[in-house]
Amino acid sequence: TIVRGSGIKRSETTGSGFPCIRYGEIYTTYGYSFLKAKSFTSEEVATKCNKAYCGDVLCTLTGESKEEIAKATAYLGHEPIAIGGGLAWISNLPYDPMLFAYFMFSPFMLLQKSDKSNGDIIVHIGKEAIENLLIPLPPLSISPYSSTSGISFSILVTIRFCSVRGGSGNNIDESFFPLKLGCAVATIPARNCCQ
Repeated sequence: TIVRGSGIKRSETTGSGFPCIRYGEIYTTYGYSFLKAKSFTSEEVATKCNKAYCGDVLCTLTGESKEEIAKATAYLGHEPIAIGGGLAWISNLPYDPMLFAYFMFSPFMLLQKSDKSNGDIIVHIGKEAIENLLIPLPPLSISPYSSTSGISFSILVTIRFCSVRGGSGNNIDESFFPLKLGCAVATIPARNCCQ
């Protein structure tokens, strides 16, 4: 499932309360994954928001450049967090969430995101554009690779990129070929990486 977050104004954040994340924090506070939210909001505001759970990935929909748009971070914590506006929330991801967040910065993905975004001073990318990104990663159910497997991520990206480009080797397993993210999320059973 890919869903847009709902607005949490800066004035609605508090020092304690229900954990939340706003889109700007993905650029300034979080890396490729995080365990705990740094911001909070009231229970009243949180009830109006979608929630992220362990294994979900959050992507920004607004940014200052096409190169940074759709920055992704994997949520690996164990309590629900409220999701602010300007974010796409990807749940039931059939890929290793942290590997997926890394992959969103590969040259292959940067080209797609840049092509699908619009604006120059303030850049936007829509939820539908995120759904149409081609993802050449195999699902967890058939992949021996994960962000914790010890296999070099750069090697993994090179393998996937070659398979997408039709590069070295014509006998690459069909699971290496790209699938639209929205289709993958809707059709491939997810595995809970947080159990």
